[in-house]
Amino acid sequence: QRFSAASSSTGRGGAPLCDVGQYVIITKGADERVMSMLSGAARSGGSAEVLERTQAHVDQFARQGLRTLVFGMRVLDAATVRDFKERHEHAMTLLEGRQLAVEALQKELEKDLTLLGASAVEDALQHDVRHSITHLLRANVGVWMLTGDKVETAQQISVSCGLLPSDVARTPEGRSYASPHYLKLTANGWEETLARFTPCPELLRRRERLRARRAAATEDGLAATVNGVLGRVRGQRPTERSSLLSEDLVASRGTAGGSNPSGVVTGATGYGSNGTANDSSSDSRPVTGEDGMSLLVEGGAVLDAILANPEHRERFLAAAMVSKAVVCARVTPSQKAAITALVNGEHATTLSIGDGGNDVAMIQEAHVGVGIIGKEGQQAARAADFAITQFRHIVPLMFVHGHMSYARTCYVVQYSFYKSMLISFIQIAYNVFFGGVSGVSFWNSFFLTVWNGVYTLPQTFFYSIDRCAPRHLLLRDPSLYRESQAGYRLTKKTFFAFVLRGMAQSVG
Repeated sequence: QRFSAASSSTGRGGAPLCDVGQYVIITKGADERVMSMLSGAARSGGSAEVLERTQAHVDQFARQGLRTLVFGMRVLDAATVRDFKERHEHAMTLLEGRQLAVEALQKELEKDLTLLGASAVEDALQHDVRHSITHLLRANVGVWMLTGDKVETAQQISVSCGLLPSDVARTPEGRSYASPHYLKLTANGWEETLARFTPCPELLRRRERLRARRAAATEDGLAATVNGVLGRVRGQRPTERSSLLSEDLVASRGTAGGSNPSGVVTGATGYGSNGTANDSSSDSRPVTGEDGMSLLVEGGAVLDAILANPEHRERFLAAAMVSKAVVCARVTPSQKAAITALVNGEHATTLSIGDGGNDVAMIQEAHVGVGIIGKEGQQAARAADFAITQFRHIVPLMFVHGHMSYARTCYVVQYSFYKSMLISFIQIAYNVFFGGVSGVSFWNSFFLTVWNGVYTLPQTFFYSIDRCAPRHLLLRDPSLYRESQAGYRLTKKTFFAFVLRGMAQSVG
């Protein structure tokens, strides 16, 4: 019978066993959680050597990108078990604080453990994950990876899927690190490393302009109509609108390592050749992140301290928003949701994608939630707005369906105002100039009845199935998605153009 469910918030899970009158509880979980629950005897003498060797093996497995677990056990006498059952039954009858009481009892029992060993399994990436992330970065979408794995495991996985450059593996392990291209915040020295980060002034100015524009769009009812567009707004608005089907536009987009506009807040098209990272722990020069960075943060106590301190939180957010990619390791479900809410506070549009119950809070906090149906069940899919079976399906979901849905919605919304102005302004002009403000109707009842059905419905139907660009072009060139990000199709200018067109045609 299960004793305590495995959870990312507690970092452990246990199960009791009974054999010939002897009770044994076996606990599995993250290495730092389980090893902190070991008894004093397990930390001294010959057991200390076993503990050190086990920790070394766990770290080695993590550096290879494997997912690790540590196991511990404790032998219980019959009296302890009876006392626990009585107190557990009482705790289950509580109307308030039941969960906290049960967790306190479980924590009380899961202590003074004896180390059993550790395990490591390979969690292979799904097909085309690296290709999909490359497309997201080329589309100027900021990608954050929030995982409960160890820092070393998260680092290796992020390198294999293209989020972090390969040279981060040569950075110092076990402590914080800073360079112009890579910022790593761990329990060892994160505060000093974060204090050294100073965003370049131009990026800060662009960030403030972007925040102001997003805030205005949130308050504007017209822009709020398309507030659910997939992807985060990260592009710079050009001075001239370009055609999606222009041959020059298609030819100007590079291959997978194309260029990115200078000063883009987050997201990138490639990592470039940063060379070998040097140890700058003794270098007191500030890190500016002028060319864009990669950021790796250790969760748990480090992330809690960052989020709790306003100064640290603002500095962390400034570093994250000028980074190409952000990786947060050892994060709990509540921390995933807190980080998502933090990004939402920047007036950005967030999309969360996950495949397990630990991702539900993050999915529900984001503007758009996507759940992956897989071996970890359907909890994430049931809590999400969209459900997919493979991570690579996020590319057509955003770049094809999301892009086309945005274009169609913008046109239909503005067209509805246009046709209303067309019929109503004719009535106003007729009454003012020809009807002597008598209230006489220009339209007979039949035309008013069939107006929406005959004149409006066909155009709305045909444009709802229209494609702004061929599917293969949208998938081949993710940079076209920036038109949706910048909101070219629904602005004050385009809206009033539709309104004025309807007024002009009504009296034309």
